[in-house]
Amino acid sequence: DWNQYGYAYLFVSAAMFIVFTDFCIYWVHRLEHHPLVYAKCHKLHHKWIVCTPYASHAFHPLDGYLQSIPYHLAVFVFPMHEYVYLALFAFVNVWSVMIHDGEYVASNPVVNGAAHHTVHHLYFNYNYGQFTTMFDRLFNTYRKPSQEVYDRSRRNSKRVQEAQAKSIDEALPSLEAANSNAHTKTE
Repeated sequence: DWNQYGYAYLFVSAAMFIVFTDFCIYWVHRLEHHPLVYAKCHKLHHKWIVCTPYASHAFHPLDGYLQSIPYHLAVFVFPMHEYVYLALFAFVNVWSVMIHDGEYVASNPVVNGAAHHTVHHLYFNYNYGQFTTMFDRLFNTYRKPSQEVYDRSRRNSKRVQEAQAKSIDEALPSLEAANSNAHTKTE
């Protein structure tokens, strides 16, 4: 019933959904970057260093399940009209595509747009948030996108791409070694 909590609550519940799920996804996503979890669960998604819309839904089934829990949990934490929930669930999917689409149209420091999420794919341990940079800022995992991210000619320059590839090549062995060591210790 639309009138149960009043029409204003429809907007309040949508805002609560965004903040609640952003907080939860931040922690789920950050957990997935832990060396004990990364290779088994989230590494597949990070094969797309250069974000594309396809990367938004390219993940291990466990990764998808873990990252979906906050969206389903939200309705048990606070009441929400079913149509508002369905609209927000559709919005989540569109947003996921948008932050992976490689179109860096805005440099808003609060909104976790494509540029911020590209930084996450390039440097792994930054910008875990889904919708905002609020929790990355609060928990010291925020990294501002550099200017070459917004400038297509600089972003596509061989020098910038080589520097990014070098950084990734240097980071991957330590992530994978930590996973390998953890796996060996548990056998």
